Amino acid sequence: MCCFSQLMYDGSGCGKRLRTQVVMMMGVWHQYKDANMLIWREFGYSFLGPLFHALYPGGKFFKKPRLTQALSLLSIVRLSYPSWRKQLMKLSDDPQLDRKLMGHVTNLVDLCEYFIPTVNV
Repeated sequence: MCCFSQLMYDGSGCGKRLRTQVVMMMGVWHQYKDANMLIWREFGYSFLGPLFHALYPGGKFFKKPRLTQALSLLSIVRLSYPSWRKQLMKLSDDPQLDRKLMGHVTNLVDLCEYFIPTVNV
C-alpha cells in the first residue's frame, strides 16, 4: 500500500494517470474498529470494566484493548442481552431510582438497544 501511494504521488508525474483511475481508501474494517473502540471508551469504566472483572477475575482491563478483546466482551453483552432485557426495562421504569443510578440504567439501555446493534450490523 505504501509503495503504491508513493507511485501515485511521486514528483515525476508517473502516477498522474493512475490517480484518475484508482481511489485510495481504508477498508470498511477501519470504521468498524473505530466504532467499537468508541463504545469501549465511552462505556469502559462504568459498565464494561466491572463486567470484564466479574467474568475474568484477575484479568487486566485495558484502556485501549485489542479489537478481539473488545469484540469478545461486546459480543457477550449483545448475545446475553435478550435474557436480561425485561429486568433492565422494568428497572428503567422504576420511579424510586435515584438520579445517578437512573443515569447508569439509561446508559446501559442505550448501549444494548442502540450502540452495540448498530455497530455489529
